Amino acid sequence: MALTTCKFSLIARFLYPILPDEVLKRMDGEIIYWAEVVDGDEFMFYLLNEATYAVVCGAI
Repeated sequence: MALTTCKFSLIARFLYPILPDEVLKRMDGEIIYWAEVVDGDEFMFYLLNEATYAVVCGAI
């Protein structure tokens, strides 16, 4: 369990929440936005770049 907790605490450093109607620019220059809101209590995460995406998906 400690390894899993450590892995996800490291991953959390590369995840940022996006709230509806926010527009953010990733470190690799890609623009991320979330225009469609289904429920008022939603949020999602974006990853800093494609390499981080690969690491996070592999860990999850």
